[in-house]
Amino acid sequence: MAWQGGVTSVPMCAHRSLSLPSQKEIVMKLSEKAVIARINRKLAHTEQKLHKSRRWDSDIRNYYIIGWRFNTLVASYDSLEQVAKDIGVLEDNETLDN
Repeated sequence: MAWQGGVTSVPMCAHRSLSLPSQKEIVMKLSEKAVIARINRKLAHTEQKLHKSRRWDSDIRNYYIIGWRFNTLVASYDSLEQVAKDIGVLEDNETLDN
């Protein structure tokens, strides 16, 4: 019997189905450097920049936002994750890698 040239169908197994994890189940860990870059890109439109305090006994907390134009303190935060969530650069399925 010679091949007639045509497409043959291959039976698929019905009991095997691919189940990919939903977007909510995947947790992305971001580095501190990546989160700071995201924050500064978003703040650049409003002429502001995020800074990290160098001193342990700082009066203005660990992270603070400075306005470029008048060099004024806009806001201060204790944690980087708090800044990222407040500004809106950290999604629900993303966390800060410690």
